[in-house]
Amino acid sequence: MPMPSCVSSVVNCFLGHMLCDSYFEKEKEIEYFKMLKGNKVDGIILGSRNMDISEAIKDNLPLVTIDRILGDNIPCISSDNYKGGMLATEHLIKKGCKKIALISGSPSLHLMANQRSIAYVDTCKKNGIEPIVVSTNEDQFTAMTYYNEIHTLFKSHPDIDGIFASSDIIAAQVIQVAAEAGLKIPDDIKVVGYDDTSIARLTTPQLTTIHQPIEQISKYALELIINEIKGEIVPMRTVLPIKLVERGSA
Repeated sequence: MPMPSCVSSVVNCFLGHMLCDSYFEKEKEIEYFKMLKGNKVDGIILGSRNMDISEAIKDNLPLVTIDRILGDNIPCISSDNYKGGMLATEHLIKKGCKKIALISGSPSLHLMANQRSIAYVDTCKKNGIEPIVVSTNEDQFTAMTYYNEIHTLFKSHPDIDGIFASSDIIAAQVIQVAAEAGLKIPDDIKVVGYDDTSIARLTTPQLTTIHQPIEQISKYALELIINEIKGEIVPMRTVLPIKLVERGSA
């Protein structure tokens, strides 16, 4: 279940709520903040990727963020992105991969998910493997299209035998492009994704991936915002565990 939908369903079980989707547009996000404050909401759970909104949230309104740090005094909850990146890379190495690439999100966004890339690089270097990092951008995230970068990766590194994709969507497209190129998964290339969304069970073969506790993150974010509204002291940083789910792609 996507994070916004999961948060919405959890909140709906407890209290009235308003769900705002800015679709990665900074101006729309600021507009939503003004609208929410105008409606005198008690608190906000923020899961947006836009970073340049600090001026819009400078007040005492209770706020909890998911997977991004806005300030030392704003509670943030995430899963263990560094360990997830480490487990994914280690799994490919244990499966015999010698040349492993990472296809990641945009490094320009200062999200906690960037720890996956850092862990990949650290783990590769620790095992004597040269890191190959393919960074994507926000336009690709919005369109959910990564085919050009994957094709380029295969052409630039025809001997690649392992790919760590920073999302299941990217991993699914890797499997599709590999099939079009006549490459077999996992015989020729092993693939590990991230998130363990429903798409991980729809690919052929099914996707080995890192499971994020999305529903648990959503419930805990709700618990934090309620406690903040009550005036209670809440932890500023909360990191929940992840796990590797092994299926057929690696």
